[in-house]
Amino acid sequence: ILDYIASHYRQKIVSSVSLTLDPNSLDPRLNVVLPNFYKDFAFGGITSAMELAWAISVHYRRLRFVSQAPLGVPEEMFRFQGYAANPDSTVEAVSLQTGPLACHANDIFLCTHHSTVKTWEAHAQAMRALNRQPSQFYYFIQDYEPAFHPYGYHHAEAQASYAHPEFTRAVFNSRELADFFHTQKIAFAAEHVLLPSLHPAILAYLAGNRFRIRPKDPNHTVILCYGRPGSPRNCFETLLEGLHLHFNTTPDA
Repeated sequence: ILDYIASHYRQKIVSSVSLTLDPNSLDPRLNVVLPNFYKDFAFGGITSAMELAWAISVHYRRLRFVSQAPLGVPEEMFRFQGYAANPDSTVEAVSLQTGPLACHANDIFLCTHHSTVKTWEAHAQAMRALNRQPSQFYYFIQDYEPAFHPYGYHHAEAQASYAHPEFTRAVFNSRELADFFHTQKIAFAAEHVLLPSLHPAILAYLAGNRFRIRPKDPNHTVILCYGRPGSPRNCFETLLEGLHLHFNTTPDA
């Protein structure tokens, strides 16, 4: 049983982030580490990460997308060349499931989920083994991910991804999220904040259906609520309590 547990642990945790550090000096390469490449599973988080990758890629002539999941058939995956801001960029797509990820000292990482920070950590460890300073990495923070998990391994794993402040260039997806991190006394070497906006595809859909948001009526308040009873992090019960409090304390509500 212990042999099985050990082999399972190595397969899931260790082998997926092992790196080979190429001693050759090569041009900087941006590595975009994602949970997977599947378009059908690309909801808000992965889609936003791909768009951020496009924006950052303008600074790099070499671009590599790294998946934590196995590669799919081409028609199931993103068209990666479309996410290179430089048309003449070299673009690769690889999976951590196929073996060690060969890297060199000038590799730069964009981490898009707390589990993807492990790939940068493995690269940093390889750099330290050669008595070199690890490079900074971009960390696209879209949620306070420890709150997604109860106390346990995954909670601690998410919390640990914030434990490299001197190497982290954090990119927050909203001012509110950045402010929350500040209340938790979590700071990074550099911080950037994105202003939320509707996805172009949603804007196009609304325009195509002649949908327009009417000017605000000063006599009415519109409340938009989002909550899922099956997802504790959405605080559905708190949402209902808030609505109950509003309609019972606000005159003419």
